[in-house]
Amino acid sequence: MAPLLGSVALLLLGVGLLNTFLAVQAAAMGWAPLVIGGVMSAYFIGYGCGTFATSFLIRRTGHIRAFAVFAALASCTVIGHALTDAAWAWALLRVLTGASLVGLYAVTESWLAAEATGSERGRFFAAYMVVNLLALAAGQFLMVLAPSDAFVLFGVITLLINLSLIPVAMTRLNQPAPPLSTRLRLGVMSRAAPSAAITAAVSGLAMGALWGLLPAQAQLSGASALGIAILMSTAILGGAAGQWPIGRYSDGRDRRRVMRLLAIVALGVSLALATLSQWLPWSLSPLVFCYGVLAFSAYPLAIAHLADRLPAEDLLEGASVMLLLHGVGAALGPTLAGLLMNLLGPSALFIYFALCWALLAVLLHARLRVESRQAPVGEAATFMPMLRTSAVALEAMWEDAAAAQAEPTVAPEPPPPT
Repeated sequence: MAPLLGSVALLLLGVGLLNTFLAVQAAAMGWAPLVIGGVMSAYFIGYGCGTFATSFLIRRTGHIRAFAVFAALASCTVIGHALTDAAWAWALLRVLTGASLVGLYAVTESWLAAEATGSERGRFFAAYMVVNLLALAAGQFLMVLAPSDAFVLFGVITLLINLSLIPVAMTRLNQPAPPLSTRLRLGVMSRAAPSAAITAAVSGLAMGALWGLLPAQAQLSGASALGIAILMSTAILGGAAGQWPIGRYSDGRDRRRVMRLLAIVALGVSLALATLSQWLPWSLSPLVFCYGVLAFSAYPLAIAHLADRLPAEDLLEGASVMLLLHGVGAALGPTLAGLLMNLLGPSALFIYFALCWALLAVLLHARLRVESRQAPVGEAATFMPMLRTSAVALEAMWEDAAAAQAEPTVAPEPPPPT
């Protein structure tokens, strides 16, 4: 799996730098927060649209050629940002970037799922998630290479995306069968686990604003390139550190109550960011770390709650619906947060975070009041750390978990009679 994981590392080094640098560059050009939010929202629109087109292209061309197409499109869109400073052009480029990146994720993840068998699959996807998070965090620090020269950084990102082609193009692994298309019965899946649907959508509102506007907020507040890199990597590493303990705590408990508790604590941390970070600047990094611990855990908790409520044969469709809902929230989040920042200033981003988590806590509390406690379908699911990438990873991870739970326990043979 080294070639695939190497491609992922190179790709996400560039993506980690791109997501942060675009917001910083937009703020440096004097764009209003509302404009920045609208441009950054366009990425998630492309991401959602690309989800539906990816399977068709992979079936038509195969995994290696599809990866080459998506990587070429992504590198062209990156360098396109350096050729214009028009907001509408950046928004269009962001749509194309989102569509190409979801294709790259789907190619890589379906290949990993096909090559890994049995107990290997869980280990491979755990390694994939570790590479994913570490590369995203490390990519933030590439911004210090040339903080005042945008063209150099856009060139670095383009080089990294193009370099990610080499391990895939040179691999001797056989290309797997293309991923299957999935039905999306939005209403049916949402009614099966309404609390999961609510959490996926509202956490998308918060996470979209974090990716799209936290670097711009730091830039507008006077942070240096190194300070912005440290801030974003702190949030990402917090997300990596927090998922496992929070997920294990949720196993065996009513996950709706755990999600409500998470929303309440995240509300408190957001309010602390809005107040303490202005009076005690040293508190910003630890608070952002704590916020990352909570914010990155909401979506995988929603997926685990969904797995508690659905039979195994419906899980891929349900997870795809949650991915769609999270993407819709992420597409709206930067625009809504940018509007609030336009009205109240850069620190209003933390107020927006607080409003998102307050909304989630209220909605989950309302669901707990009106719902009777429902038993899981079959055995309760086990939480697994994850990121919002593609439905292919969700399918493979949950298939592996379901197979492990369904595996019969073989009793030891009795000793021979004496």
